[in-house]
Amino acid sequence: MPANLRCPHLRRDRGTITAVPRRDRPRLAARRPADDLVWNALARRLSPARARLGRVVAVWHDLAPPSLARAVSPGRIRGQTLTLYARHAQWIHEVRYLEAELLEGLRRVRPPLGIERIDVRLAPADAVVFEPPPVSYAAAGRRAPTPARAADAEMPPEVRRALDEAPDDETRAALLGAFRALSRDR
Repeated sequence: MPANLRCPHLRRDRGTITAVPRRDRPRLAARRPADDLVWNALARRLSPARARLGRVVAVWHDLAPPSLARAVSPGRIRGQTLTLYARHAQWIHEVRYLEAELLEGLRRVRPPLGIERIDVRLAPADAVVFEPPPVSYAAAGRRAPTPARAADAEMPPEVRRALDEAPDDETRAALLGAFRALSRDR
């Protein structure tokens, strides 16, 4: 049997299968957060630029102060430059004032986004401003939205399957949030 198909907790010997004691099993790599798994899965289906922008959109409300996050939205990424769109000219100055802090926050995002500069422009009239996600569904005492409740009629079957197989509400919310953030500008 090829090595990549072997189960570390089973031993096959002359047609018999026995369980391997836990202490003798090979150590697996450290578990990755569900967020990384979600974004890596989506990155395989999207262009690299769209996947990077989706990660920025997903963390924007955690990086920026609340008033700035409501008035300024990530627009696009070209090379190492993130373009932000501001609703009003006063917010352009605010972004310039907080630029070092925002770049430091973007550098902490994993996997790294490679953003080294921020360009701020006045938003066109039809620009989409992203609303912040809820703090925590568990803290709010409610269940994370499911496709039936959210009425995501155009959701691909593999995304629905991933939502159904999610182990908990936080993972389900991360998947659904990533799908919505990346499908807004289609």
